[in-house]
Amino acid sequence: MRAHNIPSFPDPDPAHPDAVVGKESAGQLGVSTSTYESARRACVHLLPLAGGDTAEQQQELQCAEDGTCSQAVVQTWMSGLRTLAGCLRSHGEPNWPDPVTTSLGGHPPAPHFLYEQAGIDHHSNKVLNEVQECVRLTGYEGLPLP
Repeated sequence: MRAHNIPSFPDPDPAHPDAVVGKESAGQLGVSTSTYESARRACVHLLPLAGGDTAEQQQELQCAEDGTCSQAVVQTWMSGLRTLAGCLRSHGEPNWPDPVTTSLGGHPPAPHFLYEQAGIDHHSNKVLNEVQECVRLTGYEGLPLP
């Protein structure tokens, strides 16, 4: 990201190795949305995501990155996230929210969870383990933690 005109892009936090890289918005980094999106597209292939392992994850990642989510992809993604949310509510996270489709940090609209509003630290090992267990239990093949 630094090599693509975002000099203030932070290093990953070694105290939170499972944290999502690039959660900062263009405004937080002091660059325009177009500069941020251009750099993100140039670097997306470098993201160390668990996502991208399945065809569904690849499709969701691509449409979320470039804003080309078809209604069919959004419906499938939302359905899967609703199933995942139900599992998480019954497996240790009773306040887990239902997914919504809105823009985050200047990105195109895509399905996601409003973790902060529910008081959930979705980077904690506890939550990540619960998500992994619910992905296994439900057979969900999409991107679980946007």
